[in-house]
Amino acid sequence: MSLFTPHERERLRAELIIQAQSDDRLRAAAHTGSASVGREDRWSDIDLALCIKNDTEIASVIDHWTGRMYREYGAVAHHDVRRGSTLFRVFMLANTLQVDLAFWSSAEFGATAPTFRLAFGTAARGIDDLPRAVTAALEKTLVATLDTVDINPAFVATTAALLDETRLVDADLASRLTGPLNALILHCSQPRAERRG
Repeated sequence: MSLFTPHERERLRAELIIQAQSDDRLRAAAHTGSASVGREDRWSDIDLALCIKNDTEIASVIDHWTGRMYREYGAVAHHDVRRGSTLFRVFMLANTLQVDLAFWSSAEFGATAPTFRLAFGTAARGIDDLPRAVTAALEKTLVATLDTVDINPAFVATTAALLDETRLVDADLASRLTGPLNALILHCSQPRAERRG
């Protein structure tokens, strides 16, 4: 068996994405690793994160994709790595290509590092399922540009949202954080000239 070529790797990656899109138990998929940031080399592997829909048995999805990798794509072995509730199943194919499939729950799916690029679907970690009354306040946390004129208000909104959420789960902790976080909010809300003084 010859070693895989970059062309074969890209063809398999594209096929896996097509298979994921046709799997009605998956809500989204993302490229991770070097391919997500355009830094692949001759020996790079395939890294895909698969987001499993709510009310779907995760084990059955994993079993299905594992069978597919052996049956259709020449897997000869695999190894599992867990991080929290996410399973990273690493397959070695007969042509030496390594394929890493990460199986994520909808609640956890999203970027945990810069190396994350959606192939399809959304990665809002369930925020898009929340009622409008909840998400409206979070719109102010989005940053339009990297200028401080946009970053500061987004930081203020994010800090205020953090404090509000903390109050819901741990009132004592929220009480201890209120002073320091409000000081940060006040500092970032002041014009730059006042902050220098």
